[in-house]
Amino acid sequence: MTKLKELKGIEDKPTRKAKIAEYNIEYYGDFLRELRKTTHAAGCHLMAVKWEELIPPIIEASGG
Repeated sequence: MTKLKELKGIEDKPTRKAKIAEYNIEYYGDFLRELRKTTHAAGCHLMAVKWEELIPPIIEASGG
């Protein structure tokens, strides 16, 4: 989460938003991949309030 704090310090708003989105796609893509490997869960409910456009890239990054 240190990386996220660094990203929040970026002054330029469009750049900050793009970098945070990129970070979240990587972070949650890895999370979902690990969840698939270590559990027998039938699925996972993702909520991205005001970031709904990130759901498809996160699923793609997770290999699903």
